[in-house]
Amino acid sequence: MAEMRSFIGKHGLKLLLTISVTFLLVFMILPILDMFTKSVVDDNGFTWSYFKEFFSKSLYAKILLNTIRLSLIIGLVSIVLGYPVAYLMNRVGPVLRCIIMGCVQIPFWTSLLVRTYSWIAILQNQGVVNVVLQKLGIIKQPIQLLYNDAGVIIVMTYIMLPYMIFSISSVMGQIDKNVIIASRSLGAGKTMTFFRIFLPLSLPGIMSGFFIVFLNTMGYYIVPALVGGQKSQMFSQTIQNELSGVLNWNFASAISIILVMVTMMIVLASKAATKQKYAEV
Repeated sequence: MAEMRSFIGKHGLKLLLTISVTFLLVFMILPILDMFTKSVVDDNGFTWSYFKEFFSKSLYAKILLNTIRLSLIIGLVSIVLGYPVAYLMNRVGPVLRCIIMGCVQIPFWTSLLVRTYSWIAILQNQGVVNVVLQKLGIIKQPIQLLYNDAGVIIVMTYIMLPYMIFSISSVMGQIDKNVIIASRSLGAGKTMTFFRIFLPLSLPGIMSGFFIVFLNTMGYYIVPALVGGQKSQMFSQTIQNELSGVLNWNFASAISIILVMVTMMIVLASKAATKQKYAEV
């Protein structure tokens, strides 16, 4: 036992790093390499035919653009809804903050599949939303909120909103309150202080939350498949169809690589634009 403790004391960090690197290698890097290999190698050897097939059919490009569009919309809606909640969490006392945080975390206690089916029940033509709107006289006929873009945006925003709230809230909590006090003492009002001081300082949290939401949404499958259907098809559904429908693993790997590359380019471009914005300021 003493020898083991001595060994861990001397080589604990190396052991931990070895385990972490091995885990990443086995469960992340190797699958990506295998996916890339399948995209360019088939039974006949090396080929670019699967990538050529993607670019030769406009349908795949339309689905990819629709995925990007919906991911951007969901990210922006999450910012609009999440920022006030995060701001409130940092303005109230510790007890109320814990209550709000608990309410935000409640969705994580339930299965994603159960939550998705619950939303289907809520958004259907005889669901709570349409029934309430009809009772209030706002609409005469049920609004179609399922199997279209609206349903995907609503449910995906609900699922991704906690990530946005916690991302923004964590950055807000690190903002030096003395800066806010100094701004007010120099004559700036609450509105000016918020837009000129607080909002720019919380921008890293906004961008971080947006990237988390955007990246997750780009590859999400369950919600688009159950709520969006064929009318609001996203790229993950196309990949799944190629895998389980026609068993074309090579083409599925190729379009998966394309999805990863496009997502990375968008994220890198957004980060570069953000850095340029900070440089100008």
